[in-house]
Amino acid sequence: MDLSKIKYIVFEDYKNITSYQSLRDISAAIKVDSSTISKKLSKTGECFCKSKSTNKEYFIQKFTRVAEEEVGD
Repeated sequence: MDLSKIKYIVFEDYKNITSYQSLRDISAAIKVDSSTISKKLSKTGECFCKSKSTNKEYFIQKFTRVAEEEVGD
């Protein structure tokens, strides 16, 4: 898996963790509108969302990478 493409991490029921590249991918998987997810994420970069169709709650977090420092000679 290419970590550079991961933008979001979704936690389901505190046991399953899935990575996603886009909000549309998350939306299709968990049945929550991508604009709803985006709005909730905009404040802190993490949020809880509950799917009305499946009644499951998810914790979504923007995935942040630590920048690699250049190694000098």
